[in-house]
Amino acid sequence: MAREKGCQACNALARGIPLEPQYGYTMNSYLNGDAWDYVPAQYQTTIKEIKKETQVKEPTNTFYFSEENSWRIVGLSGAGINDNNLRSTPSCTTDCFATFHRAPGRDRNLGYANAVFVDGHVEQVSAYPAGNTYQLSWPGNKPGPQW
Repeated sequence: MAREKGCQACNALARGIPLEPQYGYTMNSYLNGDAWDYVPAQYQTTIKEIKKETQVKEPTNTFYFSEENSWRIVGLSGAGINDNNLRSTPSCTTDCFATFHRAPGRDRNLGYANAVFVDGHVEQVSAYPAGNTYQLSWPGNKPGPQW
């Protein structure tokens, strides 16, 4: 599976050499302001005012950092891990939680990720249903706004 999802150029050069899957931890983009000016103006106040943990509306339902895949999944994410800044959107056009833990069979697109939440607890989370990553990312009132 790593050979299918990892660096394609590396795979061509390293035939016969086992490759480990590429994954890493990434931070909730909404906890550091409006990364990449992605949030519509009418919702920016919510995230720009967050300077302390106590300002997150639902710390038990807002992740701080989690694992993210290095590959894209149609309908869930348009980018793999690329900047250690998980920026999920309601339309699932950017990032999502990883899907490789406890994956059924060999399908690493259907598993779970480990996430640390703002209140300090850790749990396995799912990128499914589509939009779940965004809902667990939004630090304001839940559910998060749709745009």
